[in-house]
Amino acid sequence: MDDPLNMPSIAAHLALLVDVMYLNAAEKVFEQGLKGIGAVHKVMEKVERLNQRREAILEKHDGNTYAAYDDLEPISIQLEAAEHDLGVAHAPVLQALALVQHSRRGPLDRKGAEKIQRLLLA
Repeated sequence: MDDPLNMPSIAAHLALLVDVMYLNAAEKVFEQGLKGIGAVHKVMEKVERLNQRREAILEKHDGNTYAAYDDLEPISIQLEAAEHDLGVAHAPVLQALALVQHSRRGPLDRKGAEKIQRLLLA
């Protein structure tokens, strides 16, 4: 039957409410993920500094890794830990991205993918 007041059905109204709920949840999760980007950049800077130190040590020893072993070992250990920390720092960002993507119930559109890529590479 047609609604004389031209109001949406209860099912349509509930569907809109659920969509709004998913949208709000996705926005909150995405904002939390953005907060994690700062941690990612901080660890990336640490990895870069350690790589620069490693390169300086190798230059000092004319690229001879055997001669540079004693100097390189502590840097290599720190670098391995920093690379692990980089993966840990990415986890909340990627989790937020996955939850937002899942809540959208569809493939990420080109604009959304480009925006996320810019945020991660900024």
